[in-house]
Amino acid sequence: IKMGAKGDAVKAIQKYMNSTCSSDLKAAGIFPLEINGVWDEITDKATLTCSVLKRNEIDKESFDRILRDLQSANISV
Repeated sequence: IKMGAKGDAVKAIQKYMNSTCSSDLKAAGIFPLEINGVWDEITDKATLTCSVLKRNEIDKESFDRILRDLQSANISV
């Protein structure tokens, strides 16, 4: 999942970053990240800013971990 992606997977990543990287995103001036399901320039910047991710492409293993973390935090996907 990377720049240009759209849909529920991107929404899940955006929710994850809002819940786990709020201080990083605030420092970058992009908090709260809009949950729009579009991996645009702002989402790309957020994935690089987020200290938990620090990359702008999410592989399946990382995405599965993100989903587990959201479920553990009772955040609907």
